[in-house]
Amino acid sequence: MSWSCFRVRFRLRSDMHCGSLVLGFVARAFPFVPQHLPLYALVPAAVAALGLPDRRDSYKKVEKLVLNAVRATPFFVLYGDRGGERPLFPWVEDDRAVLEADFMGSRYGVGLDDATRSAEEGRLFETEVLLAHARGSMASTRMEGYVWLRPAEEEGVSLDAAGMACGDRRVSWPELFASLSLGGDRTRSLGRLWPDVEMEEAATLWGGMTMQPDGPWPRLLVKGGESCPVALEAVNLEGSGSPYTVLTGRRIGENGGYGMDRGTVARDMGWAPREDMLVELCAERFARRCGNEA
Repeated sequence: MSWSCFRVRFRLRSDMHCGSLVLGFVARAFPFVPQHLPLYALVPAAVAALGLPDRRDSYKKVEKLVLNAVRATPFFVLYGDRGGERPLFPWVEDDRAVLEADFMGSRYGVGLDDATRSAEEGRLFETEVLLAHARGSMASTRMEGYVWLRPAEEEGVSLDAAGMACGDRRVSWPELFASLSLGGDRTRSLGRLWPDVEMEEAATLWGGMTMQPDGPWPRLLVKGGESCPVALEAVNLEGSGSPYTVLTGRRIGENGGYGMDRGTVARDMGWAPREDMLVELCAERFARRCGNEA
């Protein structure tokens, strides 16, 4: 069944922490939104928006629906004047320098004793964040990515290019995206978005990258020597650029609550194949090579 592709843009309402790793007392963050995170964040947002019972089975069926019928690229910071903006790709050295100098900051806190609400000795921590406003700017940080959708239904909850529905309750995609909480392990105030989410149908990705929407999963044509904007499963790949990375994510566990997925070794986004390559977004966190173009 054919997929519909949309370019999605939003503004940060609060600082965002998409956790990278922990170094000592510092919780590092990515300077972008990883591609799996909007999918996972859609689950609690849809359960709330559709008025579903706050039970594990509601989250499980919505997650199954979303992971079967939604795919996304990472979301990158937009840089420059409105109308002439361009994404800042973290694998490009100059773009990374701008991200680190202008868009990344820190929050500091201390662990508290639950009984006395007093500070615990030696429990100082620092949380790195993507800033809601670039340094020296009053404008909200804007981000851009691409989302693919296809019609699907799971136990009375349906999804199509217009939005999600259950019974007589329907919510549009801009409304859903605006309600996402994109990161924030220590406080729920992180990762909030403004409601003016922009969404428009797209035929190509950044730089005119072409895609094939008619397969079982969306496919991207990555030209030889050009950077791939999504992570790639590290299987017999020849090329250059970004190093290996381990991809994982939090999701609803078999026994309820959230747990970590099993890690997958992949070539990080920004890796450039030696020859033209088709990659397929068959997993929520990475793409797989599905063929080479002549």
